[in-house]
Amino acid sequence: PVAYDDLGFCLYNQSRVEEAITNYERALSIKPDDANTLKNLGVALAGRQQLAGAVQCFEAALRAAPDYPEAHKSLAAALDQMGRSGEAIQHYRLAIRFAPDDTEAYNNLGNLLLREGQAGEAIDQYRLALRIDPDRTELLNNLGWALAGHSRYGEAIACYNRALQLKPDDEMLHKNLGKILDRMGRNDEAIGQYTETLRLAPDDAEAHYCLGCVLARSGRRDEAVAHLTRALRLRPGNADIQRALQALGVTASE
Repeated sequence: PVAYDDLGFCLYNQSRVEEAITNYERALSIKPDDANTLKNLGVALAGRQQLAGAVQCFEAALRAAPDYPEAHKSLAAALDQMGRSGEAIQHYRLAIRFAPDDTEAYNNLGNLLLREGQAGEAIDQYRLALRIDPDRTELLNNLGWALAGHSRYGEAIACYNRALQLKPDDEMLHKNLGKILDRMGRNDEAIGQYTETLRLAPDDAEAHYCLGCVLARSGRRDEAVAHLTRALRLRPGNADIQRALQALGVTASE
């Protein structure tokens, strides 16, 4: 069964999912309670959005190996996709219990808690992950965004400044920092961040929209119209962009 499982894993990593599934199933026909193969088959099924089958595989893997952190984490992700957030949270916690250095589990749990309105605990999870991997920009971004949601702007900006020291050409970091500065009314700094976002990603419709809005509030109408018009070309029919243009006396057709 090991050879079939290994072949399945290689095939899956080559995006040959159907062949991977066939090999996992062959392995399980020989050893039906192999936790690793069950987990791998579940991952392949989840990738095809066959979530019910994936959950069955992950649960079977955990019956065979209840302390298998990767199976808990994969089950949590599938449950989250199915809208079963409470169960997903439980399995992320179990993944962390059995693998306390897994920053991805902390991050995923933080993201889920944040979506569930539990921002305080989400912040705690991001901070725990950053103790393990202090230079992971994804964690710094997520922590900064969660802090900004609690109006802890100074801490949020510190997160983004640190992240941008590590990845100065990351357009998402510039854009999110721009949104926070925008929210604080620091228009000139927000304009700078959105402008840098567009230098790195010229077709980012959201950045054109955000920049257009802050330029409009700063009295720079012509520049605002130019960016909002560009945003609408990138996202035709977008109601928010159309309203922003109408507020400046411009119709969508102009």
